[in-house]
Amino acid sequence: MSPDLALSVHGVVKRFRTFGSSLDKMLEYLSFGLVRRHRTFHALNGVSFEVRRGECVGILGTNGSGKSTILQIVAGTMRPTAGTVSVRGRVAALLELGAGFSPDFTGRENALLNARLLGCDEEEAQRALSRIEAFADIGDHILQPVRTYSSGMYVRLAFAVAAAVEPEVFIVDEALAVGDHAFQTKCFARLRELRDRGATILFVSHDLQSVCDFCDRAIWMDRGAVRAEGDTKQVVDAYLTSLRARNSRSSGPVPCAPPPLLTRDQRSADLRGVGPRSGDGRLKIVGVEVLGSDPDPLCPPVDAKRPFDLVFTVEAGGSVARPNVWFRIAHLRGTTFMTAASVASGFDPGPLEAGDRFTVAFRMTLPIHHGIYAVGAYATDAAAGLPDDVLDGMETAFFLDVARHGGAPASHLLDLPAPATGSVKRGRSHQPSPSVLGAVA
Repeated sequence: MSPDLALSVHGVVKRFRTFGSSLDKMLEYLSFGLVRRHRTFHALNGVSFEVRRGECVGILGTNGSGKSTILQIVAGTMRPTAGTVSVRGRVAALLELGAGFSPDFTGRENALLNARLLGCDEEEAQRALSRIEAFADIGDHILQPVRTYSSGMYVRLAFAVAAAVEPEVFIVDEALAVGDHAFQTKCFARLRELRDRGATILFVSHDLQSVCDFCDRAIWMDRGAVRAEGDTKQVVDAYLTSLRARNSRSSGPVPCAPPPLLTRDQRSADLRGVGPRSGDGRLKIVGVEVLGSDPDPLCPPVDAKRPFDLVFTVEAGGSVARPNVWFRIAHLRGTTFMTAASVASGFDPGPLEAGDRFTVAFRMTLPIHHGIYAVGAYATDAAAGLPDDVLDGMETAFFLDVARHGGAPASHLLDLPAPATGSVKRGRSHQPSPSVLGAVA
């Protein structure tokens, strides 16, 4: 393995035997394999990838795609059926909740035991114990058996142990999903610290925004194989496109195009075929374009600090008294943090008839953390009231790629202006004396 690599996975295959019932399993074992009662399930089919030292790689995929299986093989808790895995350095893994903990041991005893299992000697484990207890922050519960712990306390202790032993390779498989927001923030800060020190991190999460924010690269796994690998945003875009296409196929016989991703290289999109969508067809949002304030084609159209125009094109399929276009921008986790409507923002195209068309441009600045955001778009008749008469609606019309401003990463979601004013009241000791004032006069 190359010296700059922390992990090399080559041609890994994992097969499991599944049985229809316990009786089938017993019959096959008692016949020494002469009676075949099992089926073979291929969890991994020739998985290969490499991860460099100090790199953070996100692993994406739906449930059952093989993510957890490959991580267990990398962690050494499962053997592959075929293929090779080479890992350089100490590996710490957060896989299944509570894995590696003895339920009757106290939190402190489990912390020491797991530190030893992760390769620490007795002295190292004792030195790490104070850091573990401080990070876990579960108080006197550290002296209680872990069978009395909640799921949140489990993950606090498990993460604290894994992070305290300074691993060269750190594996996180959805474990942070059960932690509260404050603890998740604390964990991500610790992960960034480990990454800055040169640790390699494999990060599995269904929270695509966290993957975009945190990972240098991404690997998309599908049905036990690597479907895509490379730049995080590009892989997330491909994954989202696949999910949308799959949902469109399953929603009915009418084929729908997946929502496009607007980036520096694709600044406009035809929305005619995007779906699923609602409405009676009297209005239809047919296109969208992003116009950045910088004419340089190499400059991203949506920068977290610069204004840009979001332009919608709308066609009328019937009579509409007061056409209105509104949109919402949401985090990939689903939280909407901005909405705007054309009529409320000052643009009223007047009554439309079938065949009429209009465009509306929203000028805005998005002072938000870089990443990919979902945009829903809707056309309504404002004369009928909102949202009583939605004529065309797409919960996700397209995705918007918001670039870093100046290449600087952000640790927060919003970067809103907050001008500061104040006053200073000097103490008596800072007042000039009357004699000094007289001399100055």
